[in-house]
Amino acid sequence: MRNVSKASLPALPYPRCVLWLIDVEPDARKPVCGVRGGWEGTREALPLIEAARRELEKRTATPVVINWFFRFDPQIEQTWGRADHALAVAPDLLGTIASHGDYAGIHPHLWRWHPHARDWFNDFSDAWMEHCLDTAVATFASVFDRRPEASRFGDRWLNDTAMRALAARGIRYDLSLEPGRPAEPPLRDRLASGMLPDTRNAPRVPFQRDGAAGPWIVPLTTSAPRWQPVWYRPLIARASVNPNLGSWPALVAPHLEHELARRSEEPLVIVLRTGDFCSRRRQAWFRRNLARMLAHPGLDRCVFTTPPVAIRRWIELRDAASRRCAP
Repeated sequence: MRNVSKASLPALPYPRCVLWLIDVEPDARKPVCGVRGGWEGTREALPLIEAARRELEKRTATPVVINWFFRFDPQIEQTWGRADHALAVAPDLLGTIASHGDYAGIHPHLWRWHPHARDWFNDFSDAWMEHCLDTAVATFASVFDRRPEASRFGDRWLNDTAMRALAARGIRYDLSLEPGRPAEPPLRDRLASGMLPDTRNAPRVPFQRDGAAGPWIVPLTTSAPRWQPVWYRPLIARASVNPNLGSWPALVAPHLEHELARRSEEPLVIVLRTGDFCSRRRQAWFRRNLARMLAHPGLDRCVFTTPPVAIRRWIELRDAASRRCAP
């Protein structure tokens, strides 16, 4: 890490909001129906996440709130018999959320079973997207006794129809958008019905597409675009780095250190996928990325919070800036 002293950091009169989003999902993107297990990564991840919470609380001297996004969609239901199977895997997670004042939302993927190919594929049609969303909303409501107000579509999926569907179901915050990514095929999905969206020109700050009637879109804090390897031809693309704490530290850690060092009113939005922790390499990457964050002096001026708090702070700062600029 480049040596950064506290004195060299720009002074801020307020803490920067950090949203740590954790997708609670199985190990494999294409699980085998009827096979027991498949959630070993989640079982490995939860104690490591709680240990990280304690380290972050000690480092920041403030409570660390985590945002959990659950896979409650048709792929989970068809594979394991219940859309809320994650809670059978991690029965103590609801108690953890309650005891820490954590936040919860839904993380619907658009996987659909192809009976002839006997394979999963991403169906990006409007009808299937709404079915996946409805399954996730209904399951969340049955678990938490309230409807969700926050969502993250899997594989950064988001389009105008999806945003209208979110608004119609009472979703107030969506955290799917990853700015700086070209249109690209979903990972290891030769049957997908379309491409993932081109977000190279997407906003990098929170916004509402349809004014006060639409949900707040809270983008992930991706890096500036850079040339990097990709899983599709031509095998290299100019794209932003995803702020996934379980990804390769050579890419992720410098990006996070840059964000911690700069003055910004934007929420810092980082992610983690529990299923990745089935890989020992991913666990090691997480530890390395976390250590780089903990060592950075910019963490002193951060607070780990929820989408409603971050957006309330964003609105306050935006309105204050407008008043300062008014004649």
